[in-house]
Amino acid sequence: MIYRVYRLPEDKFDIVKNLQERGNIVGMMSDGVNDAPANREADTGIAVTGATDAAKSAAKIVLTKPGLSVIIAAIERNREIFNKMESYAVYPIAETVRILIFLTLCIILLILTGLSTHDRSACHSQ
Repeated sequence: MIYRVYRLPEDKFDIVKNLQERGNIVGMMSDGVNDAPANREADTGIAVTGATDAAKSAAKIVLTKPGLSVIIAAIERNREIFNKMESYAVYPIAETVRILIFLTLCIILLILTGLSTHDRSACHSQ
């Protein structure tokens, strides 16, 4: 849901809190000092280009270029980074599992061949 709110700063803060209490993830864009408390309270606070220092310090994301294309580019870049991190995490785990399976099979084969060797030596001694 997207809300465009033209209210007092206190009202914006209350709206953010109410939406969060209902289980919503709240994002807010601002450019001024008055919106800083609500922007800080939001799950994702965004300060737009040309925002005041107070708005920038309250925000979790500061846009450095005009327009929303910056957000889209950031999301795409974050997905690339996440995919690389995921592959770096999955590869060692997969290799560890592969090595464990190989070693387990080797131990089983050694036990089976060891038992069959002992069985043959027991038969020849009788």
